[in-house]
Amino acid sequence: MDKAVTDRIERQVRSAFPDGAIARIQVLQYGDDPEVEPGQAAMRVFFDWPGRSEDKKADPTTVHAFCNVNEAALGILCAELPRVIGWVEFRPENQAGRPAPRAFPTGSPTADGRPPHAMRRRKTALP
Repeated sequence: MDKAVTDRIERQVRSAFPDGAIARIQVLQYGDDPEVEPGQAAMRVFFDWPGRSEDKKADPTTVHAFCNVNEAALGILCAELPRVIGWVEFRPENQAGRPAPRAFPTGSPTADGRPPHAMRRRKTALP
């Protein structure tokens, strides 16, 4: 995936959320993550969260709260992202700008086995 397409997708994701909510975005391609299949891309979206500046640690409720507050944005985003994006995972950003350890909300995984904070869509090959 070329830089122009990646930049466009990143702008699209950021525009779905309030200003400052998204700390950074990783667009993943085959070879970047074992769950990204050939001809597919995926994204990890790192978000800022209340309490991060007070040195609080992210926990499962951090991701759950983010998803609940941004439910409408997540629905729109899932519908509007290019089909080549097979899944999007949301993670809290930690103090040092590195991702916090995976913080899965409580509850059962989705039907495809991914945690509930990950959106997955049908597989489509790159053009």
